[in-house]
Amino acid sequence: MSSKLKPCSHGFYSHHNCSDDAKAFQPPNCPCCGRPLEWVYENFGESYKWDSAAGRYKEGSEDGEVKCSECGAQVADVLPNGACNYDARHGKTTKDYLYCETCKGFVDFWKYGHDLSAAGHEGHRTREVTEEEFRQCLKDCEEDGCFVE
Repeated sequence: MSSKLKPCSHGFYSHHNCSDDAKAFQPPNCPCCGRPLEWVYENFGESYKWDSAAGRYKEGSEDGEVKCSECGAQVADVLPNGACNYDARHGKTTKDYLYCETCKGFVDFWKYGHDLSAAGHEGHRTREVTEEEFRQCLKDCEEDGCFVE
């Protein structure tokens, strides 16, 4: 009895180590139209404000938008760090990590249900992590096995 092999995404008909076949991740869905966000339009720009005392421009704010390509709805709530920083393997965002200025360390805030008291940092000076810190937090969590079920 022979079994028919189906080709993988690379066109191979044999059993080989194909990472595409191991697990197919799906993008998040648009909260407006419900379709998968396979394509999104992202437009971010920085604005700078003149500082007359310093004699130079200082970083102002980052203005941006992320839109569903299907219906045009804003999807920044689904992709708060932009499409390039979304990772379906864990679904975390910068809001899931904190930097504690008081303790001088990072907090996996999501592990404590986003509760400062449960995390042991109530009354501490904390802030959301930057994009760079976020990527490092994710890397550290992957290495430490935080995302293993």
